[in-house]
Amino acid sequence: MTYEMKIGRSLILAAFLAAGSANVLLGQDRAARVREVYSPDAAAQIEVIVEAARRNGVPAAPLYDKALEGAAKRVPAARVMPALRDYSGQMERAQGLLGGTPEVAWVVAGADALRRGVGEDALTSIGRDGGARTPVALVVMGDLVEAGVPTGRAMEVMREALVRSTDEESLLGVHTTLRRLVRDGALPPDAAGEMLRDMRDGVPLRQLGDGTPTRLDTRTPARPVPQGSDPTLERPPV
Repeated sequence: MTYEMKIGRSLILAAFLAAGSANVLLGQDRAARVREVYSPDAAAQIEVIVEAARRNGVPAAPLYDKALEGAAKRVPAARVMPALRDYSGQMERAQGLLGGTPEVAWVVAGADALRRGVGEDALTSIGRDGGARTPVALVVMGDLVEAGVPTGRAMEVMREALVRSTDEESLLGVHTTLRRLVRDGALPPDAAGEMLRDMRDGVPLRQLGDGTPTRLDTRTPARPVPQGSDPTLERPPV
């Protein structure tokens, strides 16, 4: 999968989480749908995995959704089962790092961030500081890390972005700027450094990396040079 495809997928996930829902079927009975698309034996195995997750406090809906995604992609059931167990483990781990939150969007975003290489300390930090913006912040953090931004620098970017943002949409300014700068030829660590400098200079998140001047030039303007003169030949005052 190309970086452009990955980052496009992440935008969809971010918008999905920002809407406050991890529902793919939007009210349909997931368990019934699983029974429709899998063999009785496979559906029973899925139910065992889901029930074990429920007992550990892990939300069931994302597991059903993952199973249905596998069916839609014609993934063999023998491969779906271990993937579901891994996903359940990732969600349980993310939930613990995020303070045991029952919020499905947080757990799903946290599991995705871990899968993409975001460290445990970073996950906990974002969960502590992000408030309602946490799910989208985790997606954007995952983008930075997966793109090749070192974890420490990515965390600096996210801390600045969380301080300067008020909603999920403004956080996505970090995401779209990273995409644009990389597309224009910047290496991901350099792109992240440019965004960090811009934020510290007071550039709004939606204008990161576009070269917009942010500070007034308070230097004394140079004296006009008379036409035909060469300022390099002027003698300094005595």
